[in-house]
Amino acid sequence: MSAATMLMSAMPAGAQTGPDVPDNTFVETTDTYYTDTQSSPYKEEIYEIARLGVITGYPDKTYRPYSKISRAELAVLMSRFFSVDHYVKAMGQEVNFSDVNKTHWASREIKFFKDEKVFSGYGDNTFRPEEFVTY
Repeated sequence: MSAATMLMSAMPAGAQTGPDVPDNTFVETTDTYYTDTQSSPYKEEIYEIARLGVITGYPDKTYRPYSKISRAELAVLMSRFFSVDHYVKAMGQEVNFSDVNKTHWASREIKFFKDEKVFSGYGDNTFRPEEFVTY
């Protein structure tokens, strides 16, 4: 199951993104936006999540529907999905995980979900942000 499908199944009917999602993150749902989703059975869910600004894909115009996502990527996706990214941007970046410093690209999102007790990390005080999510 793709991350887009999981997020779409959790989204209430008629849900909208928060007001802080810039207009340029919304995309048209055409086969030409992501070059690697045309044959995906999750194509419609991928396009809908992209239209809502939850995912942006990669700079090379791919979505990589069959790739695993890291724990850091999940933190960012969750921030956008639950429309808390505006809170996250206002937070400090100091995270109390030994392997996530304040310059890590997802430090604020990781900190937010740690503070909200969604993420707890590991017993050795690490978060392991680049490890893949398992389910």
